[in-house]
Amino acid sequence: METIADHTPLMIGILDRDMRYCYVNKFTTDYLNCSPNQILGKKFGEAFPESEVRSVRDIVQKTFDSGLAQKASLTLTAAGKCIWVETNFIPVCDSKKVPQNVLVMTQDITEQMNRQRDLNVARHSLHDILALMPVPYIAVSSDFKLASMNKAACGLFGYNEPEVLGRPIDIFLPEHFRKEHRGLMEKFSASATRTLAMENRNEIRAVRKDGSEISLLGTILKLEKENTVYYGLMLVDLTKIKSIEASLRDMQRRLMQAQKHEALGELAGNIAHDFNNLLGIISGYADLLQTILEGNTEALPMLDEILIAVKKGAVLTRQILAYTKGLEPQFRTVDLHQLLTDQVAQLQAAAGPDVAVELALEAQSGITEIDDTQIMQVLLNLIANAREAMDGAGSIVIGTTNALPETELLDKNPSLPATTEYIKLTVADNGRGMPADIMARIFDPYFSTKDQDQQKGTGLGLSMAKGIIRQHGGIVTCESQENVGTTFQIYLPLSPGSGAIPDSAGKTAAPGRQDVIPGNFHILVVEDEKGMREVVAAQLKSTGYQVYTAEDGSAALQFIDEFPGTLSLILSDVNMPGMSGFEMVEQAKLMQPEVSVLFMTGNPQEGEQAKRALSKHRLLKKPFDRETLLAELRNVLAAREVHP
Repeated sequence: METIADHTPLMIGILDRDMRYCYVNKFTTDYLNCSPNQILGKKFGEAFPESEVRSVRDIVQKTFDSGLAQKASLTLTAAGKCIWVETNFIPVCDSKKVPQNVLVMTQDITEQMNRQRDLNVARHSLHDILALMPVPYIAVSSDFKLASMNKAACGLFGYNEPEVLGRPIDIFLPEHFRKEHRGLMEKFSASATRTLAMENRNEIRAVRKDGSEISLLGTILKLEKENTVYYGLMLVDLTKIKSIEASLRDMQRRLMQAQKHEALGELAGNIAHDFNNLLGIISGYADLLQTILEGNTEALPMLDEILIAVKKGAVLTRQILAYTKGLEPQFRTVDLHQLLTDQVAQLQAAAGPDVAVELALEAQSGITEIDDTQIMQVLLNLIANAREAMDGAGSIVIGTTNALPETELLDKNPSLPATTEYIKLTVADNGRGMPADIMARIFDPYFSTKDQDQQKGTGLGLSMAKGIIRQHGGIVTCESQENVGTTFQIYLPLSPGSGAIPDSAGKTAAPGRQDVIPGNFHILVVEDEKGMREVVAAQLKSTGYQVYTAEDGSAALQFIDEFPGTLSLILSDVNMPGMSGFEMVEQAKLMQPEVSVLFMTGNPQEGEQAKRALSKHRLLKKPFDRETLLAELRNVLAAREVHP
C-alpha cells in the first residue's frame, strides 16, 4: 500500500489522535522539497507553521469526533512555498468503528485558484466597464428581478437605480407585452444557449417612467456569478435610430425634389430663351408695323395691345425663372402701387376662385428700388400659403402704408437703418392662424407643417422669401393668431426721390446719343433664330444702318474674314449652337480689333463666362422694343474712339 501511496499524485499523510504525522508519502516530500523527518512526528502546526493551523485542527478534531469525512480548501505553506490545496480528511477506524487516525489526502489547486482569481478580476473589470459604457445595460436575476442598471440605462428609462432595484423587469414593459416577454425569457433560460440577439423580428417595446413607449433591440447574455445565474441585457434605443432613418428618408426626398427643381430650372431656362426669341420677333415686327402704319387710328391701338402683351409675357417668363432658378435681383425704380394694380389678376388667379384678393393701398408713396419679379414671387408664395391656411376659401387683403420701423423691430434687427422711411407691404388672411411654436420656425429652411405625403414643395418658400427681402434691404415679419388669421409684413426702403418711373417694358428707356448718323455704320447681326435675325436687321435697316447677317458664330467669322471694309459693330446673340457669341467675338477682335460689340440674350441669367464678358460689353435682354435697341446701339457706337 505504501508503494501505491508513494506514487499517487496526491499529498497523503496520516495523523494520530495527537494530530501528529505518523506517515507521509514520497509525493508529499518531493512536492514540498523537504525530508520526511521534517514532517513525521510533528503536529500540523509544527510541520507547517505559517499555514491555517486552527482551521486544520478544528477539521481534524471534527473528523475524530464525528467519524465522518470532511473536506476543505486551505492554504499550505512549507519550505517557503505557499499553495492552495483541496484536502479530504477521512477517518481510519478500528474494529469498533472508532476513529484512531485521520487520512489526509491533499491536492494542489493553486493553478485553478489563480485562474478563478483572474476570472473574478476580469468580472469586476467587466462590471466597471458595463457601468460606465454609454450603451444601456441591465442585470436581471434568475427570477427576472432587476439587479443593477448602468447610467445609460437610467437615462434611457428615466429612473434612478435605487427606485427599481429588486423590482420585476416588467416595470420596463407595456402591459400588453409582458406575457410575451416573460415567455421569451423563460424559453431562453431553459435552453443551453448563452446569448440571445434581439433582431428586427424580436424588436421589443419598452415603457419609460413617464409612460412614453420606445422601441428597443439588444442582446441578452446568460451569466454566472458565485454559482448564481443572472442575465445581462445590452440595449439599443431604436427610437433615435428610427428618427435618424426618418430624417435620412426626408433628406433623400428633399434631394430628389431639389434635383427635380434643378432639372425644371434648366428646362425653364431653355424654354425662356426660345420664348423670349419668339416675343422678340413679335415685338420687332409690331414696332415696324407701327412705323409703317403711322397715322392709322384703327391699326395702331391693336399693335399697342400686342406690344403690351409681349411685355407681360416677358415678365411672366422672368417670374418662372425666378421661381425655378433663383435669379439674382435686378433692381429698378418701381411704383409698387402700379405693380400691384397691374398684377392683381395674377394674384387672384393664384388665390383661387373661392378666395377674394383685395387691395388696400394707403401709402402716400409707393416708389421703391426693387426687382419686381422677385417681389411678385414673394407675394405669390404668401398667397399660396394663405390659400392653404383658409382651406381654399376666405379673403386676402394686400395693403401698403408708409412707416418708420417700430422700436421693437429695430431691437430685433439692429442692422435696419432707423431713419430710413419704408413702405410696409402687408398680406393678411382670415385663415386658421398658427401657434407660437410653428411661428418660431416658419422661416427655417425646409420647415413645413404638411405631412410628407402631402408636401409637394421644397419647404423653402418662406426661407427664400426672407432672403429676397433681405437682398432688397428690408425685412419680413409675421403675426398670427389661431382661428383669427395671419399677417405678413414686408418693409421695403422707399426711394429717396420720386425717380423716373419705368414703363411696363421693365426699364426706363435711355434716349441714346443723337449725334450718331446711321448711314455711316456697318453692323453685323449674328443670331441663330432666323425670325429674330431678320426682324432685328429690318429694324436697323429701316433706320438707315448698313446691315449684314450671319446665322451662327462660324458664319460670322467667315463673313468678317472676307469683308473688304471695316465693321463698326457686331450685334450678337449670346447662346448659339457650336460657338457662343463670346467665343465668336474673341476671334473677331483678332481680325478687327476696333469693332464695337453689343450682345443680346433671351436667357435672363447668364453664367460666369457671360459675367466676365459683359464686364467689357453691354447686353440687351430679349424681348426688347425698337426704341431700346436703337438707343443702346447709338450709345455703343458713340463711344467708339475711331469712326469709320
